[in-house]
Amino acid sequence: MLFYDTFGSSSVTPLIFLHGFLGSRLDWMPMVESLQNRYRCIAIDLPSHGKSPHSDDVFAELEKTLLSLSKDTSPILIGYSLGGRLALTYGNKHPKSIKGLIALSSHTGLKTELEKQQRKKNDLLWEERLKTLSSDEFLNLWYRQSVFASLGKQPKLLEELLERRPYQNGIELANVLSQVSLSKQSLYDTFKHPVQFLFGEEDRAYVDLYSSIPSLLKKEIPNAGHVLYLENPTACIEAIKGFIQKFSQENS
Repeated sequence: MLFYDTFGSSSVTPLIFLHGFLGSRLDWMPMVESLQNRYRCIAIDLPSHGKSPHSDDVFAELEKTLLSLSKDTSPILIGYSLGGRLALTYGNKHPKSIKGLIALSSHTGLKTELEKQQRKKNDLLWEERLKTLSSDEFLNLWYRQSVFASLGKQPKLLEELLERRPYQNGIELANVLSQVSLSKQSLYDTFKHPVQFLFGEEDRAYVDLYSSIPSLLKKEIPNAGHVLYLENPTACIEAIKGFIQKFSQENS
């Protein structure tokens, strides 16, 4: 079982939060602090992140934990980036075990073999860097990627991110990255449960990605880029509440 914290009162529909690569359950605290007054919130540490141990089968460990947490009531999964992609995989495999899913800055999957080959090559480069560079060196390179450009407008937030991201075992994280590479992910563009995608208005790659799939239920978050849940948590919270209220009314 993966490590997790539970907050708030017991509710009919718990919210389960899955963080992104290099993150932890603590990333969700600004949002959980607001939502816990109304919902039961469960924040999980993925393998080799936070307080969860390493696993040679990341999805199996997450699957075991989610099945245990959803045995009494079907939750809504809320995942950021990698966490959202894992949530999509879980929802596709166990559609009846969840009531809905909210994916923040999460890729739906690559369409061509060429795209997958290019992504695999890129991920292999990052895996090698995790194995050979210090934590500080790797993190400085990681957050220089164009997808994180909007953080340049919030230097304090970027500084806080860098301060709480240092890791102890780059080899384990390289193994995790290898397991969860986007190059190995299936394409998800149809769903058997309610799914909403949230994206920052300044995250051009995801603006374009989601616009290319008209069937997706999606919502743009203003004044935010790829790390939207930290850049504009208030707007993300309102989007989450709106999603829950909408599908609750439809199923009432």
